[in-house]
Amino acid sequence: MMENLPIVGTVVKSCAGRDRKRVFIVTGITEAADGMRLTVVNGELRKQEKPKTKNPRHVKPIGHLTEEEMFLLAEDGSDETVRTLVQKYDEKRVTSVI
Repeated sequence: MMENLPIVGTVVKSCAGRDRKRVFIVTGITEAADGMRLTVVNGELRKQEKPKTKNPRHVKPIGHLTEEEMFLLAEDGSDETVRTLVQKYDEKRVTSVI
């Protein structure tokens, strides 16, 4: 069993699959026949109504939502809120001044 299994509210970056290098928020953890699975969303490719199930070995934790962000996500739960939170942690979305 993995010692560092991400918990709900962990921000992860996918390391495998067609969604590789995308940032997600863990919204659930389930047990499957072949081990644990994470339920992840990012508000774009994977929305709240159709989350992605990922093997924990295929993601890398990059941060964790604050209590305030967790409360906002629980209260609102919209894909727009998820996108906003994901963008905050996504290294690719650094804006440059030209």
